[in-house]
Amino acid sequence: MTWKAKMIIHKKEKRIAVYFEKNAELIARKKKAYRFSVESNFGSLASPGHS
Repeated sequence: MTWKAKMIIHKKEKRIAVYFEKNAELIARKKKAYRFSVESNFGSLASPGHS
């Protein structure tokens, strides 16, 4: 995996941005992991009728 780091200014603060190569398989895995995390943490809140 290739990547590059670059100094940027975001909301008037200096930050380090890290850019990775575009990899469809890796992006899909990250999205799946994120959805699982959100459902695990907020699943009971999202389901109506559960307290």
